[in-house]
Amino acid sequence: MSILYLFIFLFVTISLLKDFDKTVVYYAPFKLILHSGILLYDVSFAVNLDMAISAVVFLFYLKRSARYKNANIPKFIMLGGIVYCIGVFVHGMNPRFAFNIFFYEPISTFSYIYVLFKVVQTKGLLSKLIKGFMIVGAILIFDAVIDVIFGYNIITEIEKSQGGDRLWISENDVNRAGMTRTTSFMPHSIAMGTIAVFIWSIVIVILFRFPKYLNVNRGLLFLVLIGLPVCMLFANSRTTILTVLCFAPMFFKRDFVFSKKGFILLVGLVVFAFANSTYFEWMYNSIFNEKSVEVGGSTTDLRERQFAIALFYFLQNPLVGKGVDFDVLDYEDKYDAMGMESVWFILFMLRGLVGVVTYVYLILTGLASFLKYNKIFWLFTLAWLVNITFSSQEGVSMFLYCIFILLSYKLYYFENNPLLEYGRKV
Repeated sequence: MSILYLFIFLFVTISLLKDFDKTVVYYAPFKLILHSGILLYDVSFAVNLDMAISAVVFLFYLKRSARYKNANIPKFIMLGGIVYCIGVFVHGMNPRFAFNIFFYEPISTFSYIYVLFKVVQTKGLLSKLIKGFMIVGAILIFDAVIDVIFGYNIITEIEKSQGGDRLWISENDVNRAGMTRTTSFMPHSIAMGTIAVFIWSIVIVILFRFPKYLNVNRGLLFLVLIGLPVCMLFANSRTTILTVLCFAPMFFKRDFVFSKKGFILLVGLVVFAFANSTYFEWMYNSIFNEKSVEVGGSTTDLRERQFAIALFYFLQNPLVGKGVDFDVLDYEDKYDAMGMESVWFILFMLRGLVGVVTYVYLILTGLASFLKYNKIFWLFTLAWLVNITFSSQEGVSMFLYCIFILLSYKLYYFENNPLLEYGRKV
């Protein structure tokens, strides 16, 4: 057992006793850092650190649940989470009971997001949640920049020092357009790019649509607005570029184009693009004219072979998939099967139709909530679908997508309930 991780666990637990609401809100963004490979206990079976903390949060919530009886969650959103968990439970018992797989997502993602929905009852707490994600974005920037300049990844090295046979971190030896990838605190550079894109996009939406919830100093705001696009560059990933392009329609909205903030940001993005024009030209060719450049990573041919592999094993057990014990590397060439460059490949192969249907149901639940409460958030569904189609999202969980759902609903709720003043209920 890691002493550092035990200290984190005890610190969060004590903080919950002192101020439950604020601790739940402040810890939520840091769940992105404590990915599934970080274990509190790994002897006879594995216990993920974040899962252990999330379990304590839920138990503490049960003791004080009466305080939150008026904090309703839309039934269709609840149903989306329940349906997804059913898929996880089926997978976690196929062909045997796997403790960490069976409990990890239901506890770490869905029990926590349930408590977070209940706890965030004021505009002040929602503002703190948004600020927390910006702080995590700043940590991501700092760690990535140090890695690029000095070749030393602080958080990753700390994780390695804590041991654990299940910890996997990409070595990032792929060089594209003269640039080597970095991971920051994520296990893979594509995951880092994914986190950078989504935090940056959240900040952009809040800045231009709901600025009163952006209760941060200008230094942090400028750091995130400028630094996260740089991290997208450091990810050196075509998936990252395609994902961020999904948010392009935001920049053609009237409240963006005809505002001073929008003009300044747009000029900054144009300057950023021109300053890195060689890199973006290479990326364009690697996406639309792949044979004209040396990709140095996954190619269209490789993805086609991976699709064939996933289809082959899916057809062996199409209903529930190959299950928790299956490792495709035991049967296929390492180069062809390593990574499986799409979440869809993994879902079809390991979880079958049950896993795919329950996953899609949650995605559509999110889309339905966005269209009902805040239409601009539908772009997060589009970006998520693009991202999972072209990457395995190693280290990124559905918790992030659930955060989009929470933000969309809570922003709608507070904007349409004027009796809820900023920072307190009246």
